[in-house]
Amino acid sequence: MKHGLNGGTGFTLVELMVAMLILTVGLLGLIGTAATTIRVIGEGDRTVGAAYHASGRIDELVALGCDNVAGGADTVEAIYRLSWTVAGDTASQVRPVMMIAEYPGARGQVRVDTFETGIPCAR
Repeated sequence: MKHGLNGGTGFTLVELMVAMLILTVGLLGLIGTAATTIRVIGEGDRTVGAAYHASGRIDELVALGCDNVAGGADTVEAIYRLSWTVAGDTASQVRPVMMIAEYPGARGQVRVDTFETGIPCAR
């Protein structure tokens, strides 16, 4: 800070430009962080949605009972593709179920999550 001819104080043009540069770099960093945060939250939301729909479908399969359950596939909310396979036969104590959920991830990639459970066969 310099004193002017009439005794006033103020910032020089160079000091002002350096301060603006520092502020700009800081703001760009914040904008980049905000964009990454929004992307991660969106991806987390889709992952939770896939788990929610897969869990609901597994509950429906359990409700069908050991003798009536079969493999299949379905699309939910136009973005979640669920497919499931049922192993074992009706004579076994537990029928293993593998649920696969496919949904769009970041940058156009397809995410695939696998859920496994068993349907008890009460006799």
